[in-house]
Amino acid sequence: MTAEKKNVIIQFVFDASVSQVWRAWTDAAMVLKWVGSDPRGKGLEAFADARPGGQFAFTFQNSDQTRFTAFGRYIDIDQPQHLSFTWEWINEPGVESLVDVSLESENDTTRMVFQHDGLDPASGHDYAYGWKSTFSKLNRVLVAQTILEHFNITLGEWIGFLDDYTLDMLRQPPRAGSWSLGQVYMHITDDSLHFAGQMREAMNKETDGDKEMHEDARSIFRNNGFPDRKIMGPATNTLIPQPESKDQLLQRLLAIRQEVNELFASSEVAGATGKTRHPGLLYFNALEWLQFAEMHLRHHFRKKKRIDEQLFISRQ
Repeated sequence: MTAEKKNVIIQFVFDASVSQVWRAWTDAAMVLKWVGSDPRGKGLEAFADARPGGQFAFTFQNSDQTRFTAFGRYIDIDQPQHLSFTWEWINEPGVESLVDVSLESENDTTRMVFQHDGLDPASGHDYAYGWKSTFSKLNRVLVAQTILEHFNITLGEWIGFLDDYTLDMLRQPPRAGSWSLGQVYMHITDDSLHFAGQMREAMNKETDGDKEMHEDARSIFRNNGFPDRKIMGPATNTLIPQPESKDQLLQRLLAIRQEVNELFASSEVAGATGKTRHPGLLYFNALEWLQFAEMHLRHHFRKKKRIDEQLFISRQ
């Protein structure tokens, strides 16, 4: 007697737009970032021809080095709301099942209704656990991409501001004993390089994942922004030099952008579980360091505005 086939139905809300979630399902490069239920696993190869009758295949590797390959063909594509496709494992030849994915915008999030039908009860795959874990990983990937986009935008603003000043203007403090705008640039580039180093270290370790951030840090992350006051950190009591040239500042900013983006592209930021210690705010994982770096850059827009206002008034 043939065992009755099983199915799995999961509803999941992603902190991303429908278009972002759709791309995650249909773009091979994106699939590589989230495929597999192991948070520390990684995608190895992927191909996706997202059209009715088109085929897909991807291979991923768990942290224990076990490899899996899944493949199938697309049945229905209704961008960006619905797709369905067949599903097979290379290690279970001839066992075909069907996946159906529906996406709906819900405020600033996306609600997904996922159904996997025709599952072999004798399969060694725990589909319910596997897909839920995979979707949690996907959500972290989507959030990480959004944070990286915000980081690049904020850093890009600091790069663009340089065109508005001469070197003398950058070196001019608004009053005795206060920072010049050039010193603000030196501070944010020093700290951003430090944060990138912490991000890299957290990604390359598996310890301290159970350590918590300070309650002040929780408030900062909840508000996605620093309070309008000095934040204790590695450069707080450090003498900040004046910039040698505008090009020095530009090259430092470009180096930070390159390092952070290459680090993000080459490693599993979203799945990294290790944490490193902030001197005042305690423990952050790699993604939290990235968000902290962006918030720190944005925080100093306030300092820039005050310097601009004070210098403008002093010239009247």
